[in-house]
Amino acid sequence: MSTRHFGFNLTEHKIRVPWDPFNDPAGESFELFAREIAAPGKEDAPALVYFQGGPGFPAPRPTSAGGSSARR
Repeated sequence: MSTRHFGFNLTEHKIRVPWDPFNDPAGESFELFAREIAAPGKEDAPALVYFQGGPGFPAPRPTSAGGSSARR
């Protein structure tokens, strides 16, 4: 899904990823969410990768303009 916000092009991806890709690639999997953000005309610029969450920690998707889904 592609949208435009604050002058940037956003493309969202949902990717099925195996929990154990080396020993059991056809086994259980989870959904990985990724979002591309690009300025118009800069789609080929170098990528910056930001990882959110980790083992045992939630990784809620950003829902506000500031990019944070944390509640105060």
